[in-house]
Amino acid sequence: MDIKALGETIVLVGSAISTLKQVMDLLPDGSKKAEAQSDLEQAERQLSIAEAQTAEALGYQLCRKHGFPPVIMDSKGNGIWVCPECGDEVDEFEGGFVGSNPMHRS
Repeated sequence: MDIKALGETIVLVGSAISTLKQVMDLLPDGSKKAEAQSDLEQAERQLSIAEAQTAEALGYQLCRKHGFPPVIMDSKGNGIWVCPECGDEVDEFEGGFVGSNPMHRS
């Protein structure tokens, strides 16, 4: 499977998970619903991992300041990537932070 097809598959799986979450809300409370919710949460975690791996395979950068799920950075061009959540910037050629927001340093 090529990377574009993988990306499209991830989008479809994400859509299916969203639909299942809506249907889950309609089910009566009980142990089976709780088990299904747990399985759905696990599927969401696995989907987030797959999204991050696909993004990296496509050449995108991930912001390392966040826990799970990883945040995919936006390109500003010229090898500079910016996190849409914390504002940190990374120079992919230098491998370091550029103009990072000091409030988000760990």
